[in-house]
Amino acid sequence: PATVATAADDDDDDAPASPARGLVGRVSEAIFGPAEAAKPAAKVVIALEELISTEEEHVAALRALAVHYPKALASSLSPEELNAIFGGTATILGINELLLSQLKAAAPTDALATRLAAVAAAFDAVGPALKGYAGFCANYFGALATLTTLRSDRPAVEAAVRKAEDKAARTASEFSEVSGFRDMRLAAVLIAPVQRLMRYPMLLEALLGAIAKAEAKAEGHIAAIEFAAPRQRLTAAAERVAATAQQVNAMVTDAQNRCCVAEVHERVRGAAPGLIAPHRRLLLDAEIGGRKLEKKKGLLSLKKRAHI
Repeated sequence: PATVATAADDDDDDAPASPARGLVGRVSEAIFGPAEAAKPAAKVVIALEELISTEEEHVAALRALAVHYPKALASSLSPEELNAIFGGTATILGINELLLSQLKAAAPTDALATRLAAVAAAFDAVGPALKGYAGFCANYFGALATLTTLRSDRPAVEAAVRKAEDKAARTASEFSEVSGFRDMRLAAVLIAPVQRLMRYPMLLEALLGAIAKAEAKAEGHIAAIEFAAPRQRLTAAAERVAATAQQVNAMVTDAQNRCCVAEVHERVRGAAPGLIAPHRRLLLDAEIGGRKLEKKKGLLSLKKRAHI
């Protein structure tokens, strides 16, 4: 996943605005004014708004993936093919719709400490459910391979996908109040859950970094006390989310390993009946070669190298 850059990490107020700052940076300046937007608390708001706005974008992508595309392709694909590509997306959509609603539980006009507490509470409540990503992420490469093969081998499927993508691009507002914000093509929204899960720890770390800078500049002031409680809760939430992401990544790696073992089993055509077992893992996948000694006119020589 791409590294997340946020305005909260920018200490140079005179530096040119980066693309990552984008809309939230301009909105912050419009609300606070250029001078106020540079203040530590304003940078916390920017990091907070980035977390929420990108979650809105992600939920929009999931609605397209779980609802729009399966419906649009239902007449072109069999139920088995639809499940191979879109299986598990409805579960992930439910998780993220709940997370978004809790992230927005506090109004933008509420005190900053209240909004930060709402973010911590949201990840406390929904964070454990992010393990639901494991099945989809483990199947991502298989889903992409299935989709690619179907689009290549069946022109009717390719035409249906293109038609669905055109509609998704035109009607992005059906999935979110924000329109025209991202690539809504099928391949782009298919990888969105994989990327998003790894992005949560980075977004939370960016928010915590902005809070730390605000506390440092407000040391000895009442504003520093305002950040203390939500910072502690957010730190704990960030650690749990990072641990969940690592667990899901481990599950995905294990699932991919099992697929590799099954592939080896197929290659040896059942010569090793006990190869597939719960405890077996693929330890090494490498190309090996060797040369065979042969006797020629009383001398030993090496045959041509053979690769396996």
